[in-house]
Amino acid sequence: MFKALDVANDDKVSLEEFYKFYDILNLAWERIDTKGRSIVWHERFPKPIAFVLEKIRTVIEWPMFDIFINLIIVANGVYLWVYTESVELVPGKPVYEQLDQLFAVSLTFTILYSIELLVKIFVLGPYRFFTRTWNVFDFVVVALAVIGQISEASFAGVFIFIRPLRLLR
Repeated sequence: MFKALDVANDDKVSLEEFYKFYDILNLAWERIDTKGRSIVWHERFPKPIAFVLEKIRTVIEWPMFDIFINLIIVANGVYLWVYTESVELVPGKPVYEQLDQLFAVSLTFTILYSIELLVKIFVLGPYRFFTRTWNVFDFVVVALAVIGQISEASFAGVFIFIRPLRLLR
């Protein structure tokens, strides 16, 4: 197979040789922009919207954005740990009434994670978002966190143990 790809007989396969071979097989290429990134589904939107979405995509794919999100995750974990260790429950008073601050802060973090998730799905497109393993993991954890928030508001916290799973990223 290597000899068939190496048309120039220079003991290496150039990118152009590989492209020709790939084109002969009629396989679909992912379109690449001038920065080497794949062109996503929102390219057909009106120009102003596509421009804004492309800028958001640039921010989302920036390595510092990932570091920022990871810092938020760590802050959430540290807050849960410190608050859990420092809370003193009053006997006879319902637990959910005593954990209002924890619920409010947890709700804030869950909203931040949900916004990040929805923006990524919209900007990257559902197919590209769900083909990345970490994105699927994030989606499951955030979905469980949302279910946990609903359960905390309704049944005093059945899923509170799931939130720290995001630290595994």
